[in-house]
Amino acid sequence: MANEEFQAIVLKELKALRGDVIGVKEDLAGVKEDVASVKDDLAEVKEDVANVKDDLAGVKEDLVGVKEDVAELKIKVEKIDTKLDAVYEQTAFLTEFKEDSKINFEKFEQENRRLKEIVGRHELEIQALKEKIG
Repeated sequence: MANEEFQAIVLKELKALRGDVIGVKEDLAGVKEDVASVKDDLAEVKEDVANVKDDLAGVKEDLVGVKEDVAELKIKVEKIDTKLDAVYEQTAFLTEFKEDSKINFEKFEQENRRLKEIVGRHELEIQALKEKIG
């Protein structure tokens, strides 16, 4: 093989290598773009996670407030239950008092009728005695 043939083969191989290097450089540039895009996406994800953390902190604060409100409401409901129990007791007492009063009123009414009858008879007897006397 002559020197010129050898040089032609080497040049041919160098051109092929140069083409391969150019292809690798292009691929590397594409990979760099992809990595940059991934970095941007990762930055966005980190920002979103930070926002979610902030939102979660706000929700936790709100939840503490809600828990306090629920505790206050429980206390108020217990007070209302106590008052309601007292109202039930008073209602029962008043109902019993009403029934007793009704029974007593009916007794008084009957007694009053009897007394009116007796007074009426007495008036008739007095009238009869007055007529006899005079």
